[in-house]
Amino acid sequence: MQAAIEAGAEPVALVDSLNLAQADKAAAEAELANMAEPTALDRASVEKLARLYRNVQLVSCARNPVKI
Repeated sequence: MQAAIEAGAEPVALVDSLNLAQADKAAAEAELANMAEPTALDRASVEKLARLYRNVQLVSCARNPVKI
């Protein structure tokens, strides 16, 4: 930081940037700490989601048929 100041950087701007970065980091760490643990899906759940996705595709194609 001393080298930046000697090169003409504004000390206040450097401190403000560091403070902002530290605040952003703290906010991100707090958000991560408060996130729920991910849950694993079993095979039946994955198959159900795949069927639902396929149904959405079918309905979408029926409403907006593609002409080749």
